[in-house]
Amino acid sequence: MIEPLPPRLRARLNANYLLQMTLGRFDHLVDLYPFVRISLTGTPGFWLLSEADPGDPDFFFGLSAKDHRPQLGWLRLTSMERYAQSRGLGLERDLTFAPTMSLGAYLEQARSGGQALGHGQARQPSSSPSLR
Repeated sequence: MIEPLPPRLRARLNANYLLQMTLGRFDHLVDLYPFVRISLTGTPGFWLLSEADPGDPDFFFGLSAKDHRPQLGWLRLTSMERYAQSRGLGLERDLTFAPTMSLGAYLEQARSGGQALGHGQARQPSSSPSLR
């Protein structure tokens, strides 16, 4: 089981959710920064989380890159834990993660075969990708 999210991170994720619900549109959503990186121990698999539903503490939006197919979407922390357990792996929150770019830029980096997300230099996207 992964370490619980401290209140300051939970507050930032909740604030991003509220911002997205306030400013986001169906055809143009805000490209937010992720604040949490969770890794699958012993693999290059990870999740970057940018939003949390304040009404459901298990529901997050972010980038999933666990099977060499990076994608954005909503996910449950309990599903991440089941995924890891079914493969005999653990989950670990990166305590040193500090976002350097938006979720869309991390997605572009992952799709182009960039270095492990959150590490090294990444180029900025030429345009903001559609996030959902």
